[in-house]
Amino acid sequence: MIFAYAIAFVLFLHVLFMNKYSHKVFLCGHFSYDKDNVEALSGWERLNSDENAKESYSQLFYPEFVKAYLPSEESAHMRHYRLVVGEKVSLELQGAMHELHVKEIVLYLSTYDIAMFSVQVEHETDNLNTVTLVLSLLRSPAFYTQVQDEFVKMALDPVREAYKVLNRVSECPLDALIENGNKFKAFQIVNAVGEEKEDVGRGMTLFELGTVSRVTPPGEEEQCQTCDEYITRILENNKVAVFKNWRALGLMDTFTIYSDNAAEGLLNVWCNIYFRFIYISQLFQKCYLFSLNKRFRLKSSPVTRLEAEYRNFERECCFNKISYNFLPLEINEAMDKGLEVSEERCTLHETLETEYERRRSSSDKMENALLLVLSLMTTASALWDLTSLMNEVYPYTEHFGTSLVGHRLVVSVAMALIAIMTYFIYKKR
Repeated sequence: MIFAYAIAFVLFLHVLFMNKYSHKVFLCGHFSYDKDNVEALSGWERLNSDENAKESYSQLFYPEFVKAYLPSEESAHMRHYRLVVGEKVSLELQGAMHELHVKEIVLYLSTYDIAMFSVQVEHETDNLNTVTLVLSLLRSPAFYTQVQDEFVKMALDPVREAYKVLNRVSECPLDALIENGNKFKAFQIVNAVGEEKEDVGRGMTLFELGTVSRVTPPGEEEQCQTCDEYITRILENNKVAVFKNWRALGLMDTFTIYSDNAAEGLLNVWCNIYFRFIYISQLFQKCYLFSLNKRFRLKSSPVTRLEAEYRNFERECCFNKISYNFLPLEINEAMDKGLEVSEERCTLHETLETEYERRRSSSDKMENALLLVLSLMTTASALWDLTSLMNEVYPYTEHFGTSLVGHRLVVSVAMALIAIMTYFIYKKR
């Protein structure tokens, strides 16, 4: 009996002190909307920052960046609306039920007709593979089955209702919530709680979390393992490694922070500043630039209008630097690289440059044609004056019998001389 109690006590201590992982993930999508319909949106709370928050943010970030993206009554380009859910949903993973907490949904409505949203989901687990499994099941609506029905009802149906109001339509399929692409973008925080985790500094674990792959224990190899060269390149270019107890990785579909016993205050900084402020601004730029690039290619709007719209956007919403401090700059750069925002801007610049050259070439041709017409008219006028002058000096009726023959002869000689001079001029060139 004593032995049984001892075993039970050991198991209790193992459960008590075993590692757990807190997983916070913000699933993000976007769609176009008609900003004239915003007033019809009901049930959502408008979020506004007070003066103290603005002052605090302005001490860390450039004032123009704060003005552009911090939610407030005076916000130039982005309005935030929140819907508190606060419900738990069950998700079946490999025969076991896992409980997820859907905390809230936030809409981000921009003045450039781009609506974004984030669904905040949290859960705890003792297995990192559960983290990647949960995210893989939630981020691809095209592959949803009955397993995700409860999640759709709690987390996505309110967004679909908002979509219908903002676009004045009666239906909203799930894929309409991702205007470009087939997956929700994900900002996730994986925090190891318990004993110190040595693999927080291990790049492979961070890579597997960021790519939503199976997390392999140290020393174990996958049958279809990613090549080392690719992993090294991704980690060298996209990883943020400043402190020993956490690392971050920015990719196209995910931004991942993997930490060891991060304090609650640090978690709040990651959620409220790194996600709601920096990541949302980068995601908005990515969505808008991608949409504008597509509109340029499809020529869905007049080019001059698109060009003017882009110039305004670049002046008001794009910033090379956003903060006075180094760490927000590091995070912003990693997000920019992962989402390829700068590449999208370069592509758009090239498109604008090509369009400018095309219009300049077309304008040059038009100017040349106009100059040719004016030259011909001037030449004709000069020839008429010349023949009239010659007629007064040497009357054509006396020398050629009729004035018509004289006019024709003088014009022919003048044209021949012009042709000969033109020939020799271009031959010298």
